This record gives sequence, C-alpha cells and structure tokens, in this order.
Amino acid sequence: MNTPTLESVQNDFRQWRQHKPYLRSPTPTDLRSKALSLRSQHSVAAICKTLEITRPMLQAWRDAATAPSDEAQAPIEFVVLPKPTDDRCDKAKELELTITRVSGDQWCLRGDPSAEQLRALVTALTGDAP
Repeated sequence: MNTPTLESVQNDFRQWRQHKPYLRSPTPTDLRSKALSLRSQHSVAAICKTLEITRPMLQAWRDAATAPSDEAQAPIEFVVLPKPTDDRCDKAKELELTITRVSGDQWCLRGDPSAEQLRALVTALTGDAP
C-alpha cells in the first residue's frame, strides 16, 4: 500500500468537510487511517495544522486503531429509554440532541423526552447509577 502524501490527505479532508451531511459528522475511518499513516513522515504538529484537527483527536484515533480487536469491534449500544408517563403531543417542544465523542461514537436523542428518559440517557452516557 502506498502511503498518501500530506497534501493528498489534506485534499481528502477538504472534500469531506465540503460534503459532510451535518456540522458534527464524525470523521470517516478511512480519513482517520490516512491521517495516522502520515505520522511516519511528518510531525504531529504538521499533521494537525495541515489537516485542521487537534492533537487529542489524532491521539484518540491512534488509541482506537491500536486497541485490541475485540474492543475495536465492540457492538453499537442501543439505550432503551423508558416510555414517558405523561401525554406528550406538542411537536413544537421536540428536542434533537446529538453527542459526538472524539472517538467518533455518536449518541442521538430526538423527540420530547421526559425527565425520566433524560436521566436514563445521562446514566447510560456517564455509567453512573441514578
């Protein structure tokens, strides 16, 4: 496999940013791999500056790439929220919340959640018992 150049990866990132579906879209795995492959030829500072990414992002991508395969292939978790106990019909109050971690993991909540549902989501995200 040929190692991509810094300029070609910069162009790939530019193309992706121009066409990504929404502002906080996670960086695609192939772009992460290309960025990581540049470390043998360029400094972390040069990679981050040219690709307009942060050091923690590059570090998280490296950590994810070097994690044992069972962790890297962990199944996507689906958090079941309890059904709201009150009648919620007002569409004007609907919430859309998307949380994207540096690792690319993404959590979405849409609708009109009850306080109980929000507590369940926070518990799932933080791992804290209620």
